[in-house]
Parts: sequence; structure tokens; C-alpha cells
Amino acid sequence: MPRIPPPFIAIVFALLIWLLAHYAPLTRFWFPAKTLVALGVAGMGAALDVWAALCFRAARTTVNPVAIEKASALVTSGPFMFSRNPMYVGLVLILTGVALYDGGASGFLVLPVFILVITAVQIKPEERMMRAKFGDDYAAYCARVRRWI
Repeated sequence: MPRIPPPFIAIVFALLIWLLAHYAPLTRFWFPAKTLVALGVAGMGAALDVWAALCFRAARTTVNPVAIEKASALVTSGPFMFSRNPMYVGLVLILTGVALYDGGASGFLVLPVFILVITAVQIKPEERMMRAKFGDDYAAYCARVRRWI
């Protein structure tokens, strides 16, 4: 199981977005409510992360993705009804907010790379662990809810 916390990975990608926006922006953009929109998108991501964490807490199971083997319950309520990984969707929204705020089009090239990296290094190992731990219940959940959205 990966041992790098996903929020740390997101911070690295946020730094990459900032670096690209400032040193290789491709093109810059600005619109009147850019800061407000950026904060709104990032805020939606943070709210989604908090909602998902509260669902884990209500189920009395671990929210720690680097200790998924400690999961004691399969959480399928709240945002988990729409995405198997709402916390990662939240991180993508936060990174989108960072890219909007920084105003460099090159920052948006980082978003699909983040999705590919987090899928490969975190989500797929989590899925293998969840399949082994929760068996048919997890398989049924996967059949009705998408990995991302």
C-alpha cells in the first residue's frame, strides 16, 4: 500500500501548477470574478472532502488512505453514492481552484496528470485492498458507482 498521503501529493501538484503558471504559463487569462470563482471551486472541493471524512467518522472507520487495511466498514453513503473516491474528486477541485487563481493555462495541463498519478499510486491499490477485505459487497458497490464521477 502506498505510504505517501494523497494531500501531500496534491500539494506537490499545486506547487507544480504555481510554477508552470509563473514560469511557463503558455498563456495567461483573467476575468472579473476569477478569484471568486477559484475560491468557490476550491471551496467546493474542500467541502466535499470534509463531507466524505464525516461519513467515514459516522461509520467509525479510518479515513487514512495510507492505512486502508484498518478499514472496518464499507462507506457507501453521502458523496460515496456518486463517486467511489469523492475525496480525490475534492482534491481535483482544489487543484482546479489553484489553476484558476494562478491564471496560467499551463496549470490546467497538470490536472489530468494528477488524476493519472493518484489513480495509479493510490486508488488502484486501495481498490485491491477493499476487494480483498469486503469481497462481494465491494464488487457490487463498484458495479453501481463510478471510480471518479
